[in-house]
Amino acid sequence: MHEFRGSREESQARGSGAGGALIPAAYLLSGFCALIYENVWIHDFSLVFGSTVHALAVVVAVFLGGLAMGSRLFARLSIRTLRPVRLYGWLEIGIGLYALVVPALVSASDALYARLPAVTSVLGAASLPALTLARIGVAAAVLLLPTVLMGGTLPILVRHMVTHLDRSARGPGLLYGVNAVGAALGSFAAGYLLLEHLGVAGTNGVAAGLNIGIGIVALLLSARTPPVPAAAQQVRSNRSTQTASSTVALATICFALSGFVSMAYQVIFLRHLTFFLQDTIHLYSGIITVFVSGIGIGSLAGARLPWLERSPVAAFGWLQAGIGVTTIGALFAPVLVVQPLVGLRDMGGFPVLLVMAALLGMPTLMMGAIFPAVARIVIREAALAGESVGRAYAWNTAGSIAGTLTAGFILFPWLGLQTALVLLFALNMMVAATLLRTHAGNWRRAAVLPLALLVSFPLGTALLPGIRLPRALLERLMGPGGRIVDVREGITGTTWVVRSGEDDVSLLENGVVIGRRGRGSWVVAGFVPLLIAEDIPRRVLALAFGAGLSTLPARLFDEVEQLDLVDISRDNMEAALAHIPENRDLSADPRVRLLVDDAYSYLKRTPERYQHIFVEPTPPMFSFRNASLYSREFYALARDHLPEEGTFAQVLPLRQLSPHEIWSIMRTFAAVFPHRLLWWNHLDAVMVGCASPFHLDADRIARRINRPAVQAALKHYSPVGQYEFHGQFLAGLLLDSADFAAMAARGNIYTDDRLGLKFSTGMETGFAGIDTLHTSLTPWPQLQRTFPGLVQPDLPGPELATRREELMVLCYRSDPQRFTAAYLRYVELYSRRKKEDLDILIRYLDERGLQAEAARIREQKRQIR
Repeated sequence: MHEFRGSREESQARGSGAGGALIPAAYLLSGFCALIYENVWIHDFSLVFGSTVHALAVVVAVFLGGLAMGSRLFARLSIRTLRPVRLYGWLEIGIGLYALVVPALVSASDALYARLPAVTSVLGAASLPALTLARIGVAAAVLLLPTVLMGGTLPILVRHMVTHLDRSARGPGLLYGVNAVGAALGSFAAGYLLLEHLGVAGTNGVAAGLNIGIGIVALLLSARTPPVPAAAQQVRSNRSTQTASSTVALATICFALSGFVSMAYQVIFLRHLTFFLQDTIHLYSGIITVFVSGIGIGSLAGARLPWLERSPVAAFGWLQAGIGVTTIGALFAPVLVVQPLVGLRDMGGFPVLLVMAALLGMPTLMMGAIFPAVARIVIREAALAGESVGRAYAWNTAGSIAGTLTAGFILFPWLGLQTALVLLFALNMMVAATLLRTHAGNWRRAAVLPLALLVSFPLGTALLPGIRLPRALLERLMGPGGRIVDVREGITGTTWVVRSGEDDVSLLENGVVIGRRGRGSWVVAGFVPLLIAEDIPRRVLALAFGAGLSTLPARLFDEVEQLDLVDISRDNMEAALAHIPENRDLSADPRVRLLVDDAYSYLKRTPERYQHIFVEPTPPMFSFRNASLYSREFYALARDHLPEEGTFAQVLPLRQLSPHEIWSIMRTFAAVFPHRLLWWNHLDAVMVGCASPFHLDADRIARRINRPAVQAALKHYSPVGQYEFHGQFLAGLLLDSADFAAMAARGNIYTDDRLGLKFSTGMETGFAGIDTLHTSLTPWPQLQRTFPGLVQPDLPGPELATRREELMVLCYRSDPQRFTAAYLRYVELYSRRKKEDLDILIRYLDERGLQAEAARIREQKRQIR
């Protein structure tokens, strides 16, 4: 090995002093911007491709692919550059300038994507490979250039930093580490601060401005930095030595495999933690923050370890073994403390960050420490440092792309979590054993240890089926009283079915109940818009199919000629068809089409038109990607697929939203639909919107309710609301169009650019929204003036108002204290049969074991004359 012959003064100018401090600081900010861009661009393309896992993986793959290509391309250019800092400055300026035009390019790509054959083919018939290729092509056309420039920054700066072989681990380790720490800060800032407060466009602008500023500073600094001596002749004379080293080749291959395993583990951790913690943007940003910051700190620490400098091959091997062992421990440890972790859901983002740091700290630190070890192995000539590191980093990034795609699209749906872990752990141990065996000296004998671990882990899980994931975890989450009857590990998540009794069947995805047969609110929500429509719609679209319960009402009306059911998860649909009795004959119904697609994307691309559209997405506090289904743009898409008299209905999950979120959803809804109503639906409410005025008629509604099939369904699914009586159903009308708008005026309008609902955490949810709604109900005299068809001799306004108060009180049933207070208020102000109504409250309290409270109400009942 030869030492690069630069003067000590030149070395110090490049590696220390003001310039030496500014270069790492600049590269930290560069990483900060890169992760902001990734968050922004994933959001932008989710509106083009939809929020499916396939589509998001394409964007991530293109992003990483650009980094790999840039690293490889600029690795070669680094040899010939004499002023790497100046070239780095121009790269940063190029990234920033290009980022400013990305929004316009994404908008143009949306129009291009819509015209591609794979997208415009018969709906539901387009093959996934063709669609994926179309998405890769469109995303690459927009994102490849800036990501190639990003990938080029590392080898260029390594060329500047590494002037002596004794710095071949420290210099690259420092650069890689500070860049990763900056990236972690960027992920945190995007997910916790910038996107929420500045919007997507504002956040993109901040990152672009920072990039341009970094570039200008680098250009100014380059004027004060001596040029790197020409290395072309030295490169030509030593290149054969550089490339022929078997150790370098082995280290590069193992580095690629390490990237594969590490990214696969990240995908697994993200899926795994959604069982305990809500799938908020804070979880998504938080896991990237913890993962990347651990890698950065590990690289910075590893670069200063003398052992790593002396024995980099052995260090690489031991780190690989350590990653496997600590990752398996981090994945199985939460199974032992399920309930405390679940309790963190209501504590906000920072406790969640601490938990993730505790779980991921050790494996990610080891992942980061690998980089300086690899740099020490592959750099054989200081003049070739940029090329050597760039080549290795390109292979590592290529492995990361493969790991991301393989984990999500192959390991989970084809093999399942447990088998995936066995294979990844085995790969860790095989890489570790190979490296230790390659290293000369006493470490060769230690290669038997990772091989022993390779055998022990799968053997242990085979002998102890009670620890197999994810079933072992799901059984602890479920608790007593339920039985898991089906588990499906798919691309979009883990779907499972729990049977708690003969008729109580629940469908869950990633720990969130998306349908439960024992509760009627899902079915009743689907009845509301159909019962009040002037004409039963012939063509109906139901988005976010879930368990399919809310689609049952449409199937009970013969007037419905076409019923399109859309859900993002094929596994959810198949599980619902197999285990929810209401769906028993669904696939045989000639009116029904089952379509797997993202709801937003479907509306954006389909040419179909409908008379009625219904959507009941999982509340954003449980799945932040569903926030786009409450935006002004989404509502406008729905309106464009309806005729003037067509209706759009969406469940408003009162208990899973803060008051401001409720008002903002209503205001956004009102901004698109000039006529709207809010109807009671057990624990929630249903928003119904239309471009033309509503004409409610009590006789027409009664005729529909009295149909035998509808009567039977309402008696079964609405035992509390008693919607089989048309007077009780009419009492569910809470707000007319004017009062809907008045209540909504307190909120903001959600747009795709400023989608505050995406940051819903559940911290301010509860009964406050129901309280506000309760005090804002439209007076019944006003409703009867607005809708003359409601005036009936057998349904006087005071009686309907009384019934409505009773319905509102039922919204508090899940909280005995609030329910008791609200019910007593109802009895005092409205009830004409106080003793009978108090008996209902007493039975409610007795069922919940609240004997003392029940005794107090009995005493109060005895005092009534």
